[in-house]
Amino acid sequence: MRGYSLVIGEGDVIWPGVWQGLGIGLVFVPLSAATFATLSPEMRANGTAIYSLVRNVGSSIGISLVETLLTRNTQIAHAALTAHIDDRNPAFQNPAVASLYNPHDALGQLLLNAEITRQATMIAYIDDFWLMLVMTLAVFPLLLIIRSPKRGAVVKQAVVVE
Repeated sequence: MRGYSLVIGEGDVIWPGVWQGLGIGLVFVPLSAATFATLSPEMRANGTAIYSLVRNVGSSIGISLVETLLTRNTQIAHAALTAHIDDRNPAFQNPAVASLYNPHDALGQLLLNAEITRQATMIAYIDDFWLMLVMTLAVFPLLLIIRSPKRGAVVKQAVVVE
């Protein structure tokens, strides 16, 4: 997704979504199994509650962080792109561009701002995708601290008395 641009097709959006769906399915089932593998049966209800709480709070923090960075980076990119809008810009020497995106005309300013905002938003999305890639790679070493249950260990079974 870090290779997205303003001119992508449907397949460029659908296929990464398919791969992400497969990846999530292949990650969450083993992660859940590893989470509960070392818990005794009587502790699994509490473990499930804590696991769900941590996953939901972590997701909320992650979504908030990415959305905040998206808004912030859009504004930063918009300001950086706007700094290049002046009469000396070679793009305005092209009559087709100058007539449509005339910075001295109200409609031209509106169209120019819309295009700059569109491009700034795309830049911010790409920055967010890079951040998510880096964060994903950063948590890989945590896989080394996941311990597997000991072979042949007997887990105590809870006895229900009615």
